[in-house]
Amino acid sequence: MVTTLHITLFGSPQVFWKGKLLKGFITSKAEALFYYLIVTRRAHTRTALAGLLWPEVSDGQAKKNLRDILPNLRQLLGSYLVITRNQVMFNEQSPHWIDVAEFHSLLNPSPGEDPTTLQKAISLYQGDFLDGFYVRDAPEFETWVRVQREQFRALCTQALHTLVEFYLANKMYNEGLTFTTRLLTLEPWDEHAHQQQ
Repeated sequence: MVTTLHITLFGSPQVFWKGKLLKGFITSKAEALFYYLIVTRRAHTRTALAGLLWPEVSDGQAKKNLRDILPNLRQLLGSYLVITRNQVMFNEQSPHWIDVAEFHSLLNPSPGEDPTTLQKAISLYQGDFLDGFYVRDAPEFETWVRVQREQFRALCTQALHTLVEFYLANKMYNEGLTFTTRLLTLEPWDEHAHQQQ
């Protein structure tokens, strides 16, 4: 039986493996490293990762800190990570499902006005990216999170606008009202959404 790693990063992050919530990250920076690897979906040098998470210490200490958390990630995730002497990456060949990747695949390239695709994408957006997850003394990581958060929110807002326009054009007012309410929950100051409602 193939076990799929199930990862949700919209709202409070959760990782499920073998039917259970994955726990055991030794630090928030170990957890942050895992989220960074699965979202960026490419190999990163150890030097870059050490600088991302420990910019306030010397390069040598930052690399040691990274070496200290890698065994924890290897123990928790096994073959889901590829860790070499110089690089670390998420193993794309491993069976996994990630809400942010699914969200991207549904909205890029643009789904046009297909309401089913838009609704499916919007249903994945259960809150801001990594909502409530914070890492101390890692300003570059926090900047990356903030940029991701803004991009995902903008994609969701655009999808909601497109969906509402579709329902208005097709005189499906109850459906349109449902999604303008969702849009205004996400962006309460959106004047266009108020007009649509």
